Amino acid sequence: MTSMRALVILAAALMAGGCATRGASGKSCDELAAQQARLADELRAEQARQAAELREQRAELLTLRRIVADGAVPAVGEFPEGEPDEPDVGNEVAPEADPLEVAPKPPRAQLPAEVRAVPVGGSPVDGPADAWVTIVEFTDFQCPFCGRVQATLEQLRERYGKDVRFVVKHNPLPFHPNARPAAIAAECARAQGRFWPYAKLLFARQRELGADAFRAMAREVGIDAGKFEKCLVRTEAETRIARDQALATALGANGTPTFFVNGRILVGAQPLAAFATLVDEELAKAKASGLPAKEYYRRAVEQAKGR
Repeated sequence: MTSMRALVILAAALMAGGCATRGASGKSCDELAAQQARLADELRAEQARQAAELREQRAELLTLRRIVADGAVPAVGEFPEGEPDEPDVGNEVAPEADPLEVAPKPPRAQLPAEVRAVPVGGSPVDGPADAWVTIVEFTDFQCPFCGRVQATLEQLRERYGKDVRFVVKHNPLPFHPNARPAAIAAECARAQGRFWPYAKLLFARQRELGADAFRAMAREVGIDAGKFEKCLVRTEAETRIARDQALATALGANGTPTFFVNGRILVGAQPLAAFATLVDEELAKAKASGLPAKEYYRRAVEQAKGR
């Protein structure tokens, strides 16, 4: 039987996974996502088994204590203080919890220290211009890990409110045939002020991506069909996507999703705790900087020189 430690290590590795641009295929990326789901089931089953064993051990221990204290053997199922409490298992996840949604804070030594100059440029922005923390996401609309991490980003929006803003840059990977057309469609939605609701649909319906789906989603979010069709055949969106990909290469963002939290890199569909650790550090640093909030990102991050 696979040990709990091995399962947790594998789960953590897969949980923080992503689609890489090198040495990968579309099939392998999808298989990795399926493997993650299978591992989650195996980990939950193993946790339930170990919890049951711990309860049995607890019951035996209480029985032994009764024998020592009273010199009497209790009846089956009888305990000195009623039913035994659940065993204290430290930081282990309860059997009913989803192990891939609960993760410890990453050790400080593993957090990236370097601040990279990541310009916002003309990219889509969700959040106020004077947010203390900016999270730039290089994404691929067909990447399953990019889709999965959207729920975590929503949690960050709820937790930090106006202190954090979100920026999307495109990095459609070559082995995802619908990723580039989806990015173009998203840019055309953006041209009509509907980027964020359209992007949400793209991530939610990754298995449906295609020309018909792009048009259906456009109608769903209230986009003018005629303008949308004209935009799809123009070159402006392609130019913007190419610029984003050149920046991704320069920054070393070779896979998706890749994030920069005030310029500090975070790779893969990381759990909420990993994001929160970086955001908390950057929020404290920004507020202590003495710079106005509206100028902080430009002066402390966009003009960073590898500090």
